[in-house]
Amino acid sequence: MIEGLRHLVKKKVIIYGFVPIAIGENDHIHILWQVRAGMKRDAVQIDLLKHTVREITNNMMDNHKDELQQYLVDAKERKYQLWDPRLTPTMV
Repeated sequence: MIEGLRHLVKKKVIIYGFVPIAIGENDHIHILWQVRAGMKRDAVQIDLLKHTVREITNNMMDNHKDELQQYLVDAKERKYQLWDPRLTPTMV
């Protein structure tokens, strides 16, 4: 996730702060960011999710291949489902 944020900071967002929250199976992160001019919030969010899912998947392939199998899905657009599809960003 941190590498994904670094990737976005280069050209797409200004990050004012973030807090990772680990609560059992409800782990999540709160990010206070400003999307730079010319960027669309939804596109930036998708970019972060895609970048982070690649990092997680690669790490799991190298270190936790058996655990990765629990995230397999039967979908055309992806092999693994790591994010909750009910993701709910909130504007402040």
